[in-house]
Amino acid sequence: MSRRKSAGFNRSAIKASGESWEDVRRFNAALRSLQKCRKTKVERTGHLAASKIAWKAAVLQQALLYRVIELGAGCAKMWNLGNVLCSVIAARALLETIALILDFEAKLQSHAAANNFEAMDSLITSNTFATRSDDLIAEHPELEAKNVLTYIDRLGKKVPGIRTHYLHLCEWSHPNGIGHYFTFGTLDHETGTVAFSTKKLYDKNLLNHVLAVYLMIGLIVSAMERLDALIIRISEAHSVAFPLDRQ
Repeated sequence: MSRRKSAGFNRSAIKASGESWEDVRRFNAALRSLQKCRKTKVERTGHLAASKIAWKAAVLQQALLYRVIELGAGCAKMWNLGNVLCSVIAARALLETIALILDFEAKLQSHAAANNFEAMDSLITSNTFATRSDDLIAEHPELEAKNVLTYIDRLGKKVPGIRTHYLHLCEWSHPNGIGHYFTFGTLDHETGTVAFSTKKLYDKNLLNHVLAVYLMIGLIVSAMERLDALIIRISEAHSVAFPLDRQ
């Protein structure tokens, strides 16, 4: 239990970069809240036994939940340890995952409101098995994963400026000038000496981009709560519309 309680950014790391600890502490609490929702198995019992679509939605929900938790915890832990580059890379992946989850939840809500079970099933399946493998796509074109910027841009309509944060994180994540030389090297123009250090990244400007993503963990807490309720509603509606469709 002690590990779960310590999940998130350390106060000393936040204070060192000049950010507000009170805000970050709330985001840490949101991450711990998500950890309590994680399950070790999803069984076809209760309302999940009445609808395969509801069961599939619950399975995908947990898979995405695990990913958010691991990326969020890893992002914070790496920053605490001073491995800022890994923290940035995790933050970028976390943002991509958050954007996908919110897009998925909105679409599932829409299909559920229309009792469009075929659309629900297709949406869940495509998100569960999405791939970039050419061989798999040739066989199952409906499983081709969308460009992640599609989800980032859709999220940007609700969270203005998030694409800017994403692009900054991408610059540090890629092995380009900002991602290697400007990340670790500092040139002394008088002597021609280039000094290298991992401390160069450890500042408020970069942490601002990381925390812009981390704070959205709170949105996932709300999304997961809505998905819990939605899955029950899908099960009830599906079992009424197709009482024998449990396979």
